[in-house]
Amino acid sequence: MAKKEVYPPEAYTMAPPQLVRYTPSYTMSGTGDMPPQAMMPIPGLLYHPSMSPALPPSRTTQAIPPIQTPVDPLEQRILDLLYPDRDECFIAEAGGCIDDERKVLILCDNIAFFIRHTQSSFGKISVANDVSMASRNWRAFKASSGPTGRGIFVNRSGATHNILRVKVEPGEKIIDSLTTQIDGMVKGFFPELWGSQDL
Repeated sequence: MAKKEVYPPEAYTMAPPQLVRYTPSYTMSGTGDMPPQAMMPIPGLLYHPSMSPALPPSRTTQAIPPIQTPVDPLEQRILDLLYPDRDECFIAEAGGCIDDERKVLILCDNIAFFIRHTQSSFGKISVANDVSMASRNWRAFKASSGPTGRGIFVNRSGATHNILRVKVEPGEKIIDSLTTQIDGMVKGFFPELWGSQDL
């Protein structure tokens, strides 16, 4: 039986950056906390499959930053439906912006919250496929010759119910209009931010 070599802990801290792999911990049947890719050998002497996931990745070796996406299917569904309204995704010179990404994720959270808040009135839990969006006068809006209407709707108990609807003028951003509208809708849940006379 071949003798298993065990390297001292300090050996891993001295490994070249290209040999270090960071793998988040999660449970997988039959493998404990070690995903399949963690068991694949990395070329080099200091490979060890159980390197602690508690060690953060080196900034120099993390080539692609993690992409923030909603975990719940309802929020993900809303994010997908909002894609055509995100100008930064279609204008090359706009580029990506962390603030824009955060804004749309918060918008998804607030819309999903309001859907869940109202679902008890209809005796049915709303799922991702119940949510849809509709537009009117989109071509005129893109041609700057008229406003557009954009709405989020939920199918419940055999009927379609309005959750959020906005009118957007040329030059305005749909995401901003939706954000302003939903912000007013959830205002009553934050009484500490406004006086009682405003509620």
